[in-house]
Amino acid sequence: MQILFWCFMALVLLPALVGCSGKRQAVRPPVSPPRQEQHEQPGIDAGVASDIVGEARRWLGTPYKYGGDRRRHGTDCSGMVMVIFRDKAGVSLPRNSARQQQACEKIRREQLAPGDLVFFRPSTRGGGVSHVGIYVGDGDFIHASSSKGVMVSNLSQKYYDTHFHSAGRVKGIALARQKRDRRQEIDVVTVPVQAVQEHPGKLDVVKWVLFDERTLKSYVRELEGQHI
Repeated sequence: MQILFWCFMALVLLPALVGCSGKRQAVRPPVSPPRQEQHEQPGIDAGVASDIVGEARRWLGTPYKYGGDRRRHGTDCSGMVMVIFRDKAGVSLPRNSARQQQACEKIRREQLAPGDLVFFRPSTRGGGVSHVGIYVGDGDFIHASSSKGVMVSNLSQKYYDTHFHSAGRVKGIALARQKRDRRQEIDVVTVPVQAVQEHPGKLDVVKWVLFDERTLKSYVRELEGQHI
């Protein structure tokens, strides 16, 4: 009887013992799909955008004049945009609103940031660009209306909402702040050659130099808050 009992126990325990001594397979965590990088489109540099919006506000009240581009004297929509971006961002835009739209990088309406451009079509049924304005934030934009001159309107207004064509960000404007900052830190000065010889460490010549008998003309950057 004991032999039968131990045989029975062996048959019962053998599978368990084999299972405990076997190798365990490593449990691998679920593999997540590769994360796709999201390239968010950067807005215009805040300093440049502020300059553009500030200048656009200075044009408010300018009368409408077809073909004009002068503050206070008269301007049309594309003329105002062209001049403001030229003077405040150092960017050369075409004179025509349709061509200005082509020169921009297209963005979605919800991506609009101050300094971007908004374009409108003449008909609710479609058509090309016939009007442009400068977006200033909170749905507002500044433009030269043919009936009221340079004014502030809002994209939620029925006319502009139904005639909205597209939104654009001017290409190359990201470099405008860098160019502007460099212009601000560089001065054109004339100093005696003797001063340069006596204080060579005070001048950091960054571009070009012209000598004559008495003076040194150069583009220099002010160092340690001191001028020579």
